[in-house]
Amino acid sequence: MPRSIESYRVTPQIRSQATEVERLLSADEPIERAAELFLAAVRVYTVGIGTSTNAAKTAASMLRAAGLDAT
Repeated sequence: MPRSIESYRVTPQIRSQATEVERLLSADEPIERAAELFLAAVRVYTVGIGTSTNAAKTAASMLRAAGLDAT
């Protein structure tokens, strides 16, 4: 019998991504400062284990598309 999508631990994280992006874009957090740090970096490393490896690879790809040297 196939597993229900709800039985996977990653399902809630995937479903929360849109809300989290909305929160980040409207937050009073120092996002501009984070951007300044990225732009000043010589190289950016993203790291993950297991499922997080996919997220780290995606983040590195997005940072490279933005012009950074990211691995």
